[in-house]
Amino acid sequence: MDVLEAANGHVYVLDFGDRTIKEFSPDGTFLRSYGKGKGRGPGELLNPTDFQVTTGGEVWVLDPAQGRIQVFDARGEPVRTLRVEVPANRFALYSDGSYVLLGKSEWLLYHFTTTGVPAGGFGRLVADQDRNTVALQGEISLLPDGDILYGPMRGGYLARFARSGALVYYRESVDPKPYPDLKFYRGGGSTVKRDARQALSTIGMGVDGEEVWVLTVAEVDGHPRGAVDVYATSGGTYRYSFVSPQGSAANVHLTRRHLYVVGDTVVTRWTRRR
Repeated sequence: MDVLEAANGHVYVLDFGDRTIKEFSPDGTFLRSYGKGKGRGPGELLNPTDFQVTTGGEVWVLDPAQGRIQVFDARGEPVRTLRVEVPANRFALYSDGSYVLLGKSEWLLYHFTTTGVPAGGFGRLVADQDRNTVALQGEISLLPDGDILYGPMRGGYLARFARSGALVYYRESVDPKPYPDLKFYRGGGSTVKRDARQALSTIGMGVDGEEVWVLTVAEVDGHPRGAVDVYATSGGTYRYSFVSPQGSAANVHLTRRHLYVVGDTVVTRWTRRR
């Protein structure tokens, strides 16, 4: 599951179980679904991994299994499809309709125009990156000024890129981990080695403009718990940490007023103390 609060206060939840995006009112009333079920037809989804909501209520859903972004209008009807030219599981959407993909190819990030035309790639953080992209899977978040924050799933780092592609900073996190070793297969393909699969650094990421909240895993009383490490977006410096108020956490979403914590089947909203 994944969650997002739109500008009008409505809450959208990505439900992997039935391959839909569900929209709820601010008081939790279910309103509608986006997605026509499993399939390859208009509005159908196979493996939705990320989504964004525009100020006009359009819902953009990344479906890497089909190599496309499916766009729905505010009523839940499919209105257009954009082809995805590189393998990707995460994307960030600008207000003008252009977007950035967190890729699995030569570059870390790829710009696309409003019509889905590639506009260049950027971001090189490791040697031989085109063979090591599996190690760089993670989360991205868009800042109000258009810059992009990136946190690798299994590497203890935090990076910020300008919209132009320039690297603003690249810092070790408070719990530094090296990028994991990979296992390569004859004929192509790779995977993270088994002993690194549970060494998670960035499970989810939330931004409110001044702070970035990184959901990670910490050991509390001998048991793994979701924990949030908080950094300054301006320079990536560490500020503080706290244990997630919800024991089992799969992702987080941050707004000025609320913290959303995603579990296996439940999304919980918490009021922030400022």
